[in-house]
Amino acid sequence: MLPVLVALALAAPLKVGVPGLHVVGIDEGRATFLNEHLGQELSRAGLDAITAREIATLLGIERQKQLLDCSDSGCTAELAGALGVDAVMSGVVARVGSVFQLDLKLLDARSGARRASFSARVKSEEELLEKLDEGARSLAEQLNAAMPREAATASTTGASPLRWAFLPALAVGAVAAAVGLGLYLDSVRQYGQLTGATPSMPLSAMTAQQLRSAGPVEQTAGLAALVSGVVLLAVGVVLLVLRPGDGS
Repeated sequence: MLPVLVALALAAPLKVGVPGLHVVGIDEGRATFLNEHLGQELSRAGLDAITAREIATLLGIERQKQLLDCSDSGCTAELAGALGVDAVMSGVVARVGSVFQLDLKLLDARSGARRASFSARVKSEEELLEKLDEGARSLAEQLNAAMPREAATASTTGASPLRWAFLPALAVGAVAAAVGLGLYLDSVRQYGQLTGATPSMPLSAMTAQQLRSAGPVEQTAGLAALVSGVVLLAVGVVLLVLRPGDGS
């Protein structure tokens, strides 16, 4: 259980492109608002969402429109590759008579397979916003379950960031443990001087007071550093065991 929790804590959130919903019977201003709102709610649900405005800035408006109008899986792959995302949002909001139909799905950036979906039918714009919020949470939960973050990151970057995460943990842990051990042993030496447990020259009253004051501080700091170092070393060992391949 601990290795899984460590891996999830260190892995980056899944990155999702939200190029824009297809709308029917809804004016452009409301459509733009719905797109941006959906992107914000996906981010709030724990995903790294790139909204339509951000995509337009990165790709240009004309190229964005071309990719949105294309239903071929190759277009999804091209869009995903250009943005460096793990999944791409595809969705429709249609006003039919007095009701709104909402259909959302997240497509795998590599295969184009559906990884998450959400549908709802409501009778007002207020209910539509509520369903968008609910849909964002549902989609994020489904996507995280379908595409573990470590594996998804490796698919878009070529190598998981966890591959070398054990190195700083081991290095910092070793330094902290060494410093802590040194401080603790020094406090033991000072205590020995005060109690006469180790042979030494007679101590003056000032020196004895200094040792009496500094000893407990060094002992506490040493133990704290030693424990922290051991914990970091343990985390490093766990990350070393969990270290993924290079994605080749």
